[in-house]
Amino acid sequence: MSDIPLPPTFTEEDRRIVALLRHEPEDWTRKSFDAAFIHLSLAHRLKDIDPAMAIFRAITAEEEAATGLLRALQTRGYADPGELLPKDHLQKAAVYPYLRAITKHTSYLRMNGIKEVRLGIPRDEEKPKLQLALFLDGENDGIVVRPDPPLNLHIREGGEVVDYQKCFRELISPSGFEDIRKYLNAKKNERNLLLYASPQGLLDPGPVTDPTLPDYKHRIMTILKAALLIWPYTEAQPFVQEAVRSFLGLAGRLRKVADES
Repeated sequence: MSDIPLPPTFTEEDRRIVALLRHEPEDWTRKSFDAAFIHLSLAHRLKDIDPAMAIFRAITAEEEAATGLLRALQTRGYADPGELLPKDHLQKAAVYPYLRAITKHTSYLRMNGIKEVRLGIPRDEEKPKLQLALFLDGENDGIVVRPDPPLNLHIREGGEVVDYQKCFRELISPSGFEDIRKYLNAKKNERNLLLYASPQGLLDPGPVTDPTLPDYKHRIMTILKAALLIWPYTEAQPFVQEAVRSFLGLAGRLRKVADES
């Protein structure tokens, strides 16, 4: 990892998270994340010279990170062969908006007794891993619980199992589906306008404004964090199983709409 360039916008915390990749196999998953960092670093170098190619590099960086996550899921057996498609543009493009939607829709999982949920890296482990930390409230105030594996969630409230599958059903509801479809269409149009002439000619994107590349860094780090909650663990995590099942259903519907349009 030491010879892989990291973009100048990476914070010390970002670098600590990226360093966790050193503890994982140098397989296609890791090489995909390496490629994402390289593309984003080159985007920073190109932004004042060739803005269009800088944005194209950033788009490619997001896709390479998505490829890394899809390969991590394959490695851990979360889908049957041929269902997760790391080379498929539609699935790769859907990864980030799907993760963003999960973050939005899991807000209902905030329950009595849990005041905060954080991601962190314990400093006292021989092989450090990204972990989920649940900060308890009420009579357990001050206690921190770390599920192991982090997404091996069997949540009960009042003696009843919380149906977190509900959040995944909502993600592929009409409104959730439409939000992700619009994101994919915008991304596809942006790529095409950067690369190919329209009747008005080739797009001049103008200067790469300040929020653009940091936003792509955020997307890549979001995808990397998701992978680091899954890839290091051989155990099947229920939350991940449900998420992958929902993602595949979403991808199938997106492909059907694309084929019909």
